[in-house]
Amino acid sequence: MRRSVPVAAGLGAAFLLLVSGCSGDKPAVSTGQPAEPSAKAAVTTVELTLNGQPVDLSGATLKCYDYQGHLMVEANNATGSDASHFLLDDYRDAVALSIGVQGGQSGVFEYEAGKSGQAAEVRRDGDSISATGTIGAALDDSAAPQPFTITANCAEFVNTPPDSSKIDSSAVPSISSSCPPGQAVCLPEGN
Repeated sequence: MRRSVPVAAGLGAAFLLLVSGCSGDKPAVSTGQPAEPSAKAAVTTVELTLNGQPVDLSGATLKCYDYQGHLMVEANNATGSDASHFLLDDYRDAVALSIGVQGGQSGVFEYEAGKSGQAAEVRRDGDSISATGTIGAALDDSAAPQPFTITANCAEFVNTPPDSSKIDSSAVPSISSSCPPGQAVCLPEGN
């Protein structure tokens, strides 16, 4: 019986040390586990700059996509085809990017991998996507490529094709019934 008292006292002291180590006054000891993730964005926000100037994306629907291996960020304005917009697609380390800018430095810019002076790098860090590089003016090989940056904080990643890939069939004169839904042009089998 006498041995049980020291054992019980030893266990009680160990428990007291353990509990006192949980005090809020002392810093937490790292357990090798990752830190708690930061709070997720309530809404998706996107910033786009072209040649150092911010591009106004007001009125555009901003979305992030993680669809069949494609990591995409889109600013799409379905009501105004001439409004500023863009679509960034990173698939297997190959980048596709198209930017349409209304007002100021207006025009259409297309990224062409391997074209002289053009480069693009996309990074994902949790719910954030960033892209930097240089992009050329569409249909104007004489213009020097311009630097761009895209920073997106994504509230969610949608698992569908981007909104801008969907075609309003009422705007297309005729669509073959053999085309898949939402596809305006398709080639007949065997051609």
